[in-house]
Amino acid sequence: MYTKSLPWSRVCLILCLTTNINAMPNTSHLDEIIVNAKAGATAINKTPMAISVFSESDLEQMNVRTIADLENRVPSLSVSQNIGFGRIYLRGVGSNNDFIGSDPSITIHMDGVYMARPQAIFNELIDIEQVEILRGPQGTLYGRNSIGGTIAVKSRLPDDILQARVSAQIGSFDEQQVVASVSGPLINNLFASLGILKSQNDGYFDNENNLGEADLANNDIEALRGTSRLLFNESSELILRADYSKKDDNGPVYKPTYRSVLGESILGPTIVSDPWTINTPYREPFYKRRIDGISATYLNAITDSIQFSSITAYRAFDTKLSLDTDFTDLDALITNIAEKQDQRSQEFQLNGNTDTFKWVTGVYFLREKSKSATSIELQADHTSPAAPATSTIDNTLTTTAYAVFGELNYQITDKLGATLGLRYSDEEKDFSGLGQLIPESSTVAITRFTRDKESDSWNSITPKFGLNYQINQRQLIYGSLSKGFKSGGYNFSTDDASFDQEILTALEFGFKSIWLENKLSTNLALFSYDYDDLQVQSFVVASESPTSAPQVLINNAAEASVNGIELELSLKPTESWLIASSLAYLDAEYDKYDASRSTITPVKQDLAGNKLNSTPELALNISANYNHFLINGATIGFRLEYYNQSEMFFTAFNDKTNSQDSFNLIHASVRYTSSNEKWLWEIFGKNLGDEAYATASQDFSPTGVNLLTMPPRTFSGRVSYTF
Repeated sequence: MYTKSLPWSRVCLILCLTTNINAMPNTSHLDEIIVNAKAGATAINKTPMAISVFSESDLEQMNVRTIADLENRVPSLSVSQNIGFGRIYLRGVGSNNDFIGSDPSITIHMDGVYMARPQAIFNELIDIEQVEILRGPQGTLYGRNSIGGTIAVKSRLPDDILQARVSAQIGSFDEQQVVASVSGPLINNLFASLGILKSQNDGYFDNENNLGEADLANNDIEALRGTSRLLFNESSELILRADYSKKDDNGPVYKPTYRSVLGESILGPTIVSDPWTINTPYREPFYKRRIDGISATYLNAITDSIQFSSITAYRAFDTKLSLDTDFTDLDALITNIAEKQDQRSQEFQLNGNTDTFKWVTGVYFLREKSKSATSIELQADHTSPAAPATSTIDNTLTTTAYAVFGELNYQITDKLGATLGLRYSDEEKDFSGLGQLIPESSTVAITRFTRDKESDSWNSITPKFGLNYQINQRQLIYGSLSKGFKSGGYNFSTDDASFDQEILTALEFGFKSIWLENKLSTNLALFSYDYDDLQVQSFVVASESPTSAPQVLINNAAEASVNGIELELSLKPTESWLIASSLAYLDAEYDKYDASRSTITPVKQDLAGNKLNSTPELALNISANYNHFLINGATIGFRLEYYNQSEMFFTAFNDKTNSQDSFNLIHASVRYTSSNEKWLWEIFGKNLGDEAYATASQDFSPTGVNLLTMPPRTFSGRVSYTF
């Protein structure tokens, strides 16, 4: 049984590591980390906000391939998915609203371009210079508003140095991956880069049914990213970027629990006890996804202190899938989804940086069009009176968003600074939908709902206030009060009216410091969130009629709150050692929320006091890196990483079946770097304790709750060469 005292004892152990190190020789120091979260580049320890930063080297050492791999490495960050649709939670703020009609609560910006669809978190990271995770509402620095935080990915820019790199990786489940990149000058003042990736592996789920595909949850990915950079003169440049990725495999797999949401045993399916084995007869599961985009960024330094920028972008997304979503040996439920989306955005910024003032001002426009077609096949073994039948849902959505935003940082004295930010957001959504049920015994479709060209709009003014005090060059304290906004939307599978916008008020205090001659850094953040009209998605039984099928319903919880503490530590006692740790404590609850599991005879349940979705109370990460320097100039590096997380619930009802108990993860790696740093050999081991843990769930009653179980113990080896 999980106890709260155990993680706090580990915290004491971490703090003990920092004692008595004044006597250590001054042979090393922590590298300075520069972030771009504010106007201009600033050191992270002088940036008055909670932010985590990962360099290219950090990502490589952790074998991070997508943003989803940063889970367990960032305080208060949880990442999961629903059959390929990504879900991100940060400090309890997130969304399980996967389908068109709603927006993500945590945004992703790739080189300043907003990635609208949640599948973007699974995009392969190629030629990446840095990833920044900004926690808390972000509306005064970026074009697209974010109610809970932003993940900003910055790719590497080509310059006048010709360089190339190729790497190959093999591993468990027949993993094979090749990555190659080249960057350098083309002609005078014109530079370019190109990165390509090909990755595939067999699935980590075994299917013991002879009729179905043997290996499930596999991967087959191709991706490329190209950049060209033209320098007009010393003060202006044009950057053109293009990226493309394609995924074609048999899709994610959920492990059946063979229990209902209330924990009752499900009769009928053949029970398979192994956590990475299922029994499904479906012959042709598939998941196809294509993401691509182009952007043009123009930068012009008007003066030494004022810069103008323009970001023009187009992105497109296309996915198709067909999965046996009961994941049992019953012929009960097959889900087919086809979704297309494209977006156009334009952002202008005028930024300034002087000794006294730093400011960001901008205007933003987004037009997003989405179309989805979903069909749920109720098979013969499904207990619904409508079975066998097919429920279809066809939707189209157009989102138009405008925004004006700005943030001013004023240095009142040498030590005291103030921040004032303001954003105006105006968003409109036009929605059309048609739901039908087509019984197998009839060629006549039964209309369940029709939504024809409905339109709604939302607007909000969201301010930010902050004060920061630089005690000395190594210590900073700050406080901020900000407001976040996310527009409302539409229920894609029901005839219910649109749901309302949600509002978040965030109060944060922080302390950043450098100690022991730059050997130890500590970042502490305390925060309190008040949520109004939180948008929550759930599966509900809508009717006992044979013309009915289970529906996804999004409504607004009345109130919720999050109170938390985050602590990040980095210690480099010698040139060889680097120890890092993060701890997050979250008290995230629904304050007022009455919800029902069914709309047939609604019985409201008081969910006040229940934990927010996908938000563990405690999460701890510790990593240790040791470099052994050989006489010939080569280096052997060792990395050990430990992660512990407390219990987490996947729905607002906090059902035990829809939850994940506390678990531990251990990762390790060994790397050899040649003396000229051209050759790199690495061996990775992930989940060395072979923990079976889940990051999401699905309720497909009557066949029960299924859990998205993560991979077992895996090993991989990689070799790379830099030209």
